[in-house]
Amino acid sequence: MRVALSVRSFVFILSLGGAAALAQSQPGDTTPTLPETNVVAEPTAPAPPQVPNPDQIRIPSVLQGTVFQAPPVNGYNAETSTVGTMVNMPKQYFPGTIDTVTRDVINNQQVLFMDDLIRDIPGAVKAYGGDGVIRMDQFFVRGFEVTSQNWRKDMYLDPTFVPRDPATIERLDVLKGPSSVLYGAAQPAGTFNITTKRPTADPFATAGFMTGSFGLQRYTIDANSAVTADKSVLVRVNAAYQDNYSYRATVFNEREFVAPVVSWALDDDTSLTWAGEYQHDVFRLDQGIPAINGNPFAIGSNVFTGDPNGDTANYYSY
Repeated sequence: MRVALSVRSFVFILSLGGAAALAQSQPGDTTPTLPETNVVAEPTAPAPPQVPNPDQIRIPSVLQGTVFQAPPVNGYNAETSTVGTMVNMPKQYFPGTIDTVTRDVINNQQVLFMDDLIRDIPGAVKAYGGDGVIRMDQFFVRGFEVTSQNWRKDMYLDPTFVPRDPATIERLDVLKGPSSVLYGAAQPAGTFNITTKRPTADPFATAGFMTGSFGLQRYTIDANSAVTADKSVLVRVNAAYQDNYSYRATVFNEREFVAPVVSWALDDDTSLTWAGEYQHDVFRLDQGIPAINGNPFAIGSNVFTGDPNGDTANYYSY
């Protein structure tokens, strides 16, 4: 169940035009009139050119980005991507494999963790550590492990060990195979690139609430607004709070996440963007259940066999 409230502003443009009518002869007027087809309009002087206001910045022209920026996608199919060539290139012309998970897919699947996205990536499975502990945001793609060095955020290296929150993700592009040497990692598995949300010219505010099994509660906020009257400075904030338990006793996860973004349009062709992020994750490490005398069903699946006081991870990212 999810309840969302969205508020947006719209601009309506009313266009008014002048109309000319031919004068009709009054009764008693003996002046002959010509047919309408022979009426020649008087030449009019051209309108003086509009001098643009130097203080007025065309914000949409700046926010549309360049060929080096992957645009937002409406729907499930992304026809272009920048993860393979550094420029926004149609996938059909790229000699490689790129899988894209769009924002609509993330919303409709109610994604809570990056692990939920592997169902949309063919050939990807969850990776586990040698001690049996689940490694956050680590997968196997085509049989090779995707480690923290294989992750990019807006084309920059993002080697964090904190579980990534999907609240600020606009799209996820997965470049499979050795083509990832383009980024210098030289990993045969591939590269994961996250494109984050950016401020837009239209103000809006969206709040979401999600609930589910095992006490799941998740609250999200996505707000966008202009700071200055000419909309040269825009701010967007994404925030999330999540608290949930598991079918395994005493296993839990609690998350706090805030990601503000500020964009300053310097002129029609240049913008400066600052993006920050704070995340705090606390969760219980679950190593599964042991097999007793070779019997994996000797202990119930809901029993936690670890240390309830020590097997806890406390991660910060900022």
